[in-house]
Amino acid sequence: MNRVIGLINDTKRIKQLKELIEERSTAAIPIGGRYRLIDFTLSNMINSGIESVGILTGRPNRSLLGHLRAPKEWDLDRKVGGLFILPPDYEKNLSGFSKGDIENFSSNMDYICRGKEEYVLICEANMVYNMNYYGAFKYHMENNNDITIIFKDTKGSHEDFPCCTTLKTNGERKITHMETGARSLDSPLVSLEAYIMKKELLNTLVEGAVSRGEYDFLTDVVIKNFNKYRVYGWEFKGYASQVCNLQSYYRLSMNMLKPDIWRELFFKHGYIYTRAGDQPPVRYGSHCICHNSIVANGAIVEGNVYNSIIFRRVKVGKNSEVRNSIIMQNCTIGEDCFLENVILDKDSMISPGKYLSGTTAYPLLIEKKSSI
Repeated sequence: MNRVIGLINDTKRIKQLKELIEERSTAAIPIGGRYRLIDFTLSNMINSGIESVGILTGRPNRSLLGHLRAPKEWDLDRKVGGLFILPPDYEKNLSGFSKGDIENFSSNMDYICRGKEEYVLICEANMVYNMNYYGAFKYHMENNNDITIIFKDTKGSHEDFPCCTTLKTNGERKITHMETGARSLDSPLVSLEAYIMKKELLNTLVEGAVSRGEYDFLTDVVIKNFNKYRVYGWEFKGYASQVCNLQSYYRLSMNMLKPDIWRELFFKHGYIYTRAGDQPPVRYGSHCICHNSIVANGAIVEGNVYNSIIFRRVKVGKNSEVRNSIIMQNCTIGEDCFLENVILDKDSMISPGKYLSGTTAYPLLIEKKSSI
C-alpha cells in the first residue's frame, strides 16, 4: 500500500447537520467519547500501510486543524510522506468560498501528483467503519480496474445511509448504474464513497470537469464517467454508517453502545487512533449509577447515566439523570437535572433543576457554548 496516497475529502458542508457544523467541519465532529469522525478514515489508511495522507479542507477548519496538530498520534510525523492539509485556493475565488470540491482537487493536484505513489485512495470524511483497504487495492490490481468503488450491501435497509449513493452491478461486479440523493436507485448496494484509481486518471477526470465548468466530484467525476471506464465495485461486509444529519449521528452514537458494533468499529482491522487527552481517570460518585455507557477519561459522574456517551472533562451533578444522550467535552450538568435523547455540544452548561428531553427520532440538540 506504499504505492497509494490517501486523500480525505472534508470540503462539503452538510446543512442537515445544523449546529454541529456551525464552527467545525464534518470531519471534526466529536464521536464516541474521545474521537472525531476523521479518526476512523485516517486510522484505516494508516492501518492499511498508507504512508502519505492529504486532507482536502474547506471552511471552517480551525477545529480540525487543532485536532490534527500532532500527527504522531497516527504515525504520520514523517520526513518522507506524512500528513498534509490541503485547503482550496481562495485567491482564485473572489467570494472566498469554494463552489464545490472539484476546485479543491484541482488547486491541490500538484501535491497529489508529485509524490512517488502511483495510485490514490479517495474517501469522504463522513463515513464511519473499520477497514483494511488492502483487499480492495488487491482486487483493483488483479481485475485491472480503472476505478474501484468500495460499497456495502445493506440488504435493503438504508437506515444507516440516509443520504447515500446507490449503485447496481452485474455478475462480475461491474458498475452498471449509479444515482445519488433523492434519485437513489431502488438497490441495496450503497457506495461508501471510497474510490481507488491511478493519479494520472484522477488528474484527467478533474481537468475535464474543470474545463466544463463542473464543481462536484461525486456527480461530475464519478457518476458521469462510470460507464466510460472499467469501474467495478468491491464489497465491504463489516459495519458501516454515514453521518449526514442529526438523526444519523445520533443513531451511530447509540449503536456504539452495542458491544459487537463497538468492538468491530474500534478493534477489528486495527485500532482507531485519536489525539491524546492526558486526562485523569473517570471519577464516579459514591452513589452514582452508570449503565451501558461510554465515559471518557477526565469525566466526573456524581449522578446517574444510562445508555449515554460522556466525553472528556464532563461533570454530571448529584441527583441528575442522563439517558440516551451524547454529552460532549467540557460540559457541566448541574444537580437535579434530567436529560433524555439530548445532544449537548461542547463547553455548555446546564444549571441545576433543568429538564431537557427530545425523542429518538428527533434528538434535542443544544449548540456549543450554551448556558441553560
